Amino acid sequence: MKVAIIGTAGGWERAPWDDDSWTRWGLNDGYSQHGPDRTCHAWWELHGDTPLTRARRPFAHFERIAEMSIPVYYMHGAPPAPGAVKIDTDWLAGVWRDYFACTNAYQIAKALALGATEIALYGTPLATAREACVERPCVSAWLGYAEGRGVKVTVDHDHRVGLWRHPFRYALDD
Repeated sequence: MKVAIIGTAGGWERAPWDDDSWTRWGLNDGYSQHGPDRTCHAWWELHGDTPLTRARRPFAHFERIAEMSIPVYYMHGAPPAPGAVKIDTDWLAGVWRDYFACTNAYQIAKALALGATEIALYGTPLATAREACVERPCVSAWLGYAEGRGVKVTVDHDHRVGLWRHPFRYALDD
């Protein structure tokens, strides 16, 4: 099983949209970019339908999530869509390390639980201040764990720095 995790930053468009050997997972409000010719097999919206989340998402976001005909992974409240799947965080934490700082970490853990042999992240540089300090180390740890288990890992985004990108080698390029 090959899992493509598709974010919303530059590079998302290079995901294997036309390759049916990949299972494609979108998240949050990425649907607003992908368009009708680019389909995902599952969606991830781990944030509950709260005023804070609604303020950070496009108008009618949860209504659009409710109309999805694919599995929607969630954590809070009532199922947001007919095919919704509640993430069992206790189970994931019991099977794997209890280190989940963002949706991508849960996605990688779920992909491993499903037996993924390849995991690719597209458009997920994790470059904002919070992402760099909190999320990027967590996702890097999960990707390193996946590689240690023999899973092929690819990270593709347009940022010069970010997840798995640093333009200089320590001490060599000082």
